[in-house]
Amino acid sequence: MIWRDHPIAILDTETTGVDPSIHRVVEVAVVTTLRGEVTGRFSRLVNPCAPIPAEATAIHGITDALVADAPTFAGVAVELAAVCEGHLLAGFNARFDAAMVVAEYLRSGLVPPPWTRANEQWLDLLVWSRVYDTTKRAGYHKLGAVAARLGVPLGAAHRALGDCETTAGILAKFADDPRLMHDDWTDLIMAQQVYAAEDEASFLRWKSRQPRRSAA
Repeated sequence: MIWRDHPIAILDTETTGVDPSIHRVVEVAVVTTLRGEVTGRFSRLVNPCAPIPAEATAIHGITDALVADAPTFAGVAVELAAVCEGHLLAGFNARFDAAMVVAEYLRSGLVPPPWTRANEQWLDLLVWSRVYDTTKRAGYHKLGAVAARLGVPLGAAHRALGDCETTAGILAKFADDPRLMHDDWTDLIMAQQVYAAEDEASFLRWKSRQPRRSAA
């Protein structure tokens, strides 16, 4: 399948933390695209049914008051599934967002839609940013930094819809270079898995060389 000719759903979440097993989604958004053009936007605040930690609010600006009257994830789950149905899925650090969404469907007592399945891999623009430019400086491959280097307009930073729009711009830039990304979806995802594994192995080798902290 030539993925460039297929509709793509770019998904992003804002959350109460980084652990899908205990933390919750407070905002979910999707931007759909076809051949680099935006075809739709979807954005919902989500009541996590738990206090939002101050450190999370400091990042995305979403407060308990802001989501007090918002639906729970169960209340947006059907609509979200319909928006993404029939699309290839993409994101920036997509592994995190995929895990958060699957966890929320399961917590809501719902069967995760087919597009969330682990064997139907999401296109992860974070992985491809590291392929495009192998610089390993801290913060170099954050969404805003990548967008700035590529000349992509920034959406509202650290809000789900804004991050989706920024990611859509990055995807359009990368998709224009056939030398970077395979045309065939299966080949593309296989290459992404290899690059991600190599990057993880490189990180583990670096970590193994760091001095161990002595026990207190």
